[in-house]
Amino acid sequence: MELVPDAHEAIISKEEFDRVQQIRKGRRVSYFDKNNEPHKYVGLLFCGKCKTAMRKRYLASHKDYDGYMCGFHQKQGQNYCELNHITFEKLDELVVFAINQQLKQMKMDMKNLETQIRQKQPELDGKIAKLQAKIERNLEYRKRAYEQFMDEVLSKEEYLELKQMYETENQKYQKELSELNHEEQRQRAAVNETKIWLEHFNRRRITVKQLTREALVELVDKIYVYPEQKIDIYFKFASVESSPDRILEKDGVI
Repeated sequence: MELVPDAHEAIISKEEFDRVQQIRKGRRVSYFDKNNEPHKYVGLLFCGKCKTAMRKRYLASHKDYDGYMCGFHQKQGQNYCELNHITFEKLDELVVFAINQQLKQMKMDMKNLETQIRQKQPELDGKIAKLQAKIERNLEYRKRAYEQFMDEVLSKEEYLELKQMYETENQKYQKELSELNHEEQRQRAAVNETKIWLEHFNRRRITVKQLTREALVELVDKIYVYPEQKIDIYFKFASVESSPDRILEKDGVI
């Protein structure tokens, strides 16, 4: 199929078309700041009602953007989704508060888990030692049974029966031992992962000024915005004893 320019008379002139495109360009919501870097919340901010990405809201009275609004509402109107918006200042305030609360909770949970591991360690070591002793004992019994078989004290059937019994018991003990070791490793890995991340983040609290695109991408998975400027925030790093979708509140506002 070949496109032939000017084959038909235009509905509007080229000058009018270019002027309309220029107006549309001026109204277009930019996903990038003046330095051509992505705006810090791009790809992270969604309408809590319809799950559509939030877009920057332009206020004609201010001749500038003041925050974000539901992209579906912005495109289609209130019949498709309600007017759901949040100002830049309020969003930064809530996100900074939520991050600081999450950091605080992670540190507290990490210390609590370390204390629990330390307190339970003697009991765990005792269980592991008993299982290892049982395994060693059964190996010795199986060895004696073989010697008795070779000395014709035991018949072949008696030897095979004893051998099977010891092997079955040892498989059970090995499974219990593996589960104990796995649980210990899982708890220590959770603590170590949290430690590494907190050291990497390397700050006690974050301020609005420190709330950069890089910090948000590192910390946050998604943010859902609801009417009355409320948010749900989902972190990439949850505290070791809480779920990833922990909701944090400030002054009664989520």
